Order: sequence, then C-alpha cells, then structure tokens
Amino acid sequence: MIRSLSKREKIILYIAFGVAGFGIIFKVFIAPVLDRNDNLNKEISASRAKLNKYIQLLSRKNYYQAKFGKFTTGLKPASEKGTGSVAALSALEELAMASGVHIIDMRPQTARKQNLYQEIPIDIRIEGNIEGLARFIYSVEDPLSLFRIKKLQISARLNSPALEGNFSLIRFSTD
Repeated sequence: MIRSLSKREKIILYIAFGVAGFGIIFKVFIAPVLDRNDNLNKEISASRAKLNKYIQLLSRKNYYQAKFGKFTTGLKPASEKGTGSVAALSALEELAMASGVHIIDMRPQTARKQNLYQEIPIDIRIEGNIEGLARFIYSVEDPLSLFRIKKLQISARLNSPALEGNFSLIRFSTD
C-alpha cells in the first residue's frame, strides 16, 4: 500500500531532510573550521601576552644587566681584588657607611674552603639607630652582597637611643 504524500507532507519531509543535511554539513565541515579558528585565536592571545612580557623584559634589559654586572664583580678571584678577607671587610665597611651605622669591632675568622667557594666567617659589632640597623641588615642579606647572617643579637644602650648589634656573618667567595 503505497500512497502518495500530500503537498504538506512533502514540504515537511523536505524541511526535515534539509535540517538533517544542514546539521551533517555543519558538523562535518563548518564546526571544525570554527574550532580551529577558536584555537588560533587562543594561540594568538597567548602569543600576544608572551610578546608583551618580552617587551617589558627588553625595556628592563639595562637594569638587569647592571644588576648582573654588580653580581659578577663580587665574584672576581682574590688575586684581582685582594685577599678574600680584606675584600669582605671593605664590603662590610661600605655597607655600614651606606646604612648610617658605626662599626665598633670587626674580626674575620679562618676561612673554610668548600668545593667551589670558600666561606669567610666575620664577627662584627656595630651601633646605630633602629633605622640604620634595619638598613644594614637588609643590605647584608641582599643576594648581591654574598653575605649571610648566621647569628644576630641587638641590645639597647642605657639612656641612649642608639642600639648595639653583634653579628656573626659569612661571606661567600670564589677565592
């Protein structure tokens, strides 16, 4: 029993085939193109972010080179700069003067040789106000100074705003 379709049924059937065909064409051809376009847009955004970061780093290139040069000058061998202890003591004097504290006593200890470097222990007594001591501690603990504080004792003087600090430091050197 084959019956012919009415005009309305034919229209509905053609629309159904059209929607199904469009769905297949969209899924097979258009959707991958849109996904690829979306992925490319994400890659472009990531590349732009990287580029902006590189531009920012390039703008600070001279600053980083100056910091690196400052760091590498501290690593010169003792034959170029004097003995390791003398260089360490003079570096501490410079840090103390820049911080506004006064050195009362400095005593270098016997250097300990490690594999690639040596450690120069130094005991130092300084006096100054709280701001000066804080600046001194901050500058000593700066990675570019190559000093590390091992022991620290700060005491107040009687009837005086000055503080006295006793430090045990280690200076790393390539001597």
